[in-house]
Amino acid sequence: VGLRVGGDLRASSAHLSGEVDDDGRRGDALNLDRARVAGSVYLDQGFSASGLVRLKQARIQGDLDCTGAAFDALGDMAWRGATTVAMDHAHIGGTLVLARQNLPLQGVSLASTQAQALADDDTTWGEDLTLDGFRYRRFARTAPIRADFRVDWLMRQQSPHLGRDFRPQPWQQLIEALRGSAQEHAARDVAVARERLLRQMGRVGMGLPRPLRTLARAGHLIIGALIGFGHKPLRLVVTLAVLWLVCGAAYWTAAENGAIAPLNPAVYNDPRLT
Repeated sequence: VGLRVGGDLRASSAHLSGEVDDDGRRGDALNLDRARVAGSVYLDQGFSASGLVRLKQARIQGDLDCTGAAFDALGDMAWRGATTVAMDHAHIGGTLVLARQNLPLQGVSLASTQAQALADDDTTWGEDLTLDGFRYRRFARTAPIRADFRVDWLMRQQSPHLGRDFRPQPWQQLIEALRGSAQEHAARDVAVARERLLRQMGRVGMGLPRPLRTLARAGHLIIGALIGFGHKPLRLVVTLAVLWLVCGAAYWTAAENGAIAPLNPAVYNDPRLT
């Protein structure tokens, strides 16, 4: 705790294990709380930990590289609902690398963690994540930026943060990071997914009297279908164009088949218009 390192801190290929107490709970495998590292931290190349890995309030000027790591290697923490990696309030001056994990990260806490960039992939994320306050400027070049992947990532947060204790910050942070990476289309899709989630949770119209909540949710549903909750306004232009063409074709067909005719006798009795 409070370690000071003037260069890099390397624990590549290390196998660490926390002691098990009388209740069967495993203790810390590695405690780097409040560490100050002038270079980068490497927990990679087969690093494994059976027990909690702590980096709370750590300050790392370079990268935190966990490529190919295995956290909670024995799986005896996640099934208890315990936190397996705690980086709360950590500051990473470079990239947080969590790619090519040997085991998906279960019960990871990144509350109020800051990093310049995030490098992850489809092996990275398990369940029960804590992402509230996690800030990053951009995604690394190799990180997935598809909206479906990123929405699935946020949906892996611990259930209270997707329900009664909904945390909006992870969603807004993701939208900002995608826009900062010139991925405006993906950012809009994430924003739409967030609105749908809010409606599913019953948070739309919460401040209204109960009889009006159904009306508010119906309006919310219609706005989502028409303009993507304001994030896809061109949908309305397309909808109106299609409506105009369909109605025009219907009236044209009706007129050609005599189903539509003028009511004014001065018009249909005029020989010039026979």
